[in-house]
This record gives sequence, structure tokens and C-alpha cells, in this order.
Amino acid sequence: MDRLEVSQGEKAQRLYVVYHDGSIAGIALGVTALIVVLSVMNGFQKEIRGQLLNVAPHAEIGYIDNTDTDWRNLLRFAENRKGILAAAPYVSNQALLANAGEIRGVQIRGILPSEERKVVEYGDKMPAGKFEDLIPGEFDIILGVGLAEALGAEVGGKVTVITPEGNVTPAGVVPRLKQFTVVGLVKTGVYEVDNSLAMTHIQDARVLYRLDKEVAGLRLKLADPQNAPALTATLIPEAQRDTVWVRDWTYSNRSYFEAVELENG
Repeated sequence: MDRLEVSQGEKAQRLYVVYHDGSIAGIALGVTALIVVLSVMNGFQKEIRGQLLNVAPHAEIGYIDNTDTDWRNLLRFAENRKGILAAAPYVSNQALLANAGEIRGVQIRGILPSEERKVVEYGDKMPAGKFEDLIPGEFDIILGVGLAEALGAEVGGKVTVITPEGNVTPAGVVPRLKQFTVVGLVKTGVYEVDNSLAMTHIQDARVLYRLDKEVAGLRLKLADPQNAPALTATLIPEAQRDTVWVRDWTYSNRSYFEAVELENG
């Protein structure tokens, strides 16, 4: 073997070593970056989950097809049940809110103030007002801070609520309009909630949506939200599952967590 062949062989070997070492370094860097990204995503997921559990009900129950209209009858499923800390009735329906030329679609929630503050935490530190400022018959409303800003609404001012159920007149069906007084603002820290939340007294919500004594259901606060799927699976006796529905926060927010899991994958 001549010197030229030896030289070329040594050169090729050195190039292979450099390439091999570079590949290992590149893979290591890629793995490190992936670990960092996954750590950030996992941390983000935990943070958002924590925020959601502070603003969303841990579980909900209600009557299928409004087979009963008294929310107190639903309490028998939650009262004295280990793991359930509190329950609050609610009414929920869609509407449009209008003010100063701005219109936003919202989900209006009718609440019983004294019970609602037992199942959510954001009622304790509101930027303005309090749940108890919702007086039945006064058609008061509390808005998320982002929603209020988008509408240009202020505490003490009025906003117009437009419901999907219209009034039948000789000229045809026209939208139902009702003015509400803004008596408070809430800030949850969750963008979607702060930009869409609107609450009124449950009695006024019933009048607004012509619901008589009906409620959508009960919102539950659990001692251990992570145990929600297991608890709700046994909450309703089998004989009554055709008349009472139940769902937990993992179901209500599944689209978000599926998206995060997809990102992690």
C-alpha cells in the first residue's frame, strides 16, 4: 500500500469521526431541544389546567329534557357525598351583548350569588363589584374584564342583551331586547373566560329566557378535581341515569387538552 492510499484512508477515517461526532452532537442537541419543548408544554398544560379548575365547575349534573324543574331535588345526589364540597344551581343560554356599536356573542349564566361563590374562586377578588350585587328583578349583569373592554362597558352603565328567542309581532318575529345594568367585573386569568363571561341573577335569567322555574343543572366543587371522572362515574344511581346527566371538567374541556396532547405528541 503506497503513501497516497494510506493518506486517503486516514483522511476518510478522520472525516468519518468528525461526521459521526457531529451527528451525535446534533442528535443530542435535538433531544435536548425536544426535552425543553416538552417540559415547557407540560408546564403550560399544568398551569392552564390549574387556571381552568379555578374558574370552571369540577363537575355538573342536570335533568335530561327538564324532567324536573326544582334544582333542590338534584342536591340529593350531591349532599353528604364524600368528595363534594359545594353545589350551585345555574341557568345558561346564548345571547348577544351590544353597547356603543359593539356586539359580542356570549353565554349568559344565571347564578344564585350565595351559592355560586362556593364553587368558584374568582368571586373573592373581583376588580369591581361582587356577586351579591346581582339583585333579582333588577336585571343586573357582571361581565368578564375582556368582554367589558371590548364592549366599552363600565360599571354603572347599561348593555343590551339580545336573545335568540324572538317576540312574535304583526310585523313578524323580532329579536327580544333587554337592557341590563353592569354592576361588576370579574377577572379569572383565563382569556376565553374573561372575554365571554356574563352573569346575572338566576331569577332574571329565567325571565329573560322564559324558563319558568327550570334550571340547567348544578355546578359542583370537588375536594380532588383530579378524581372527577371516578367520582362522577358513580354519582348517579344506574336506575336514574336515563333522567339525570352528569359530566366532569375533563369532558367539558376535552378539546383543549386533546390539542395540548397533540402538541406534546
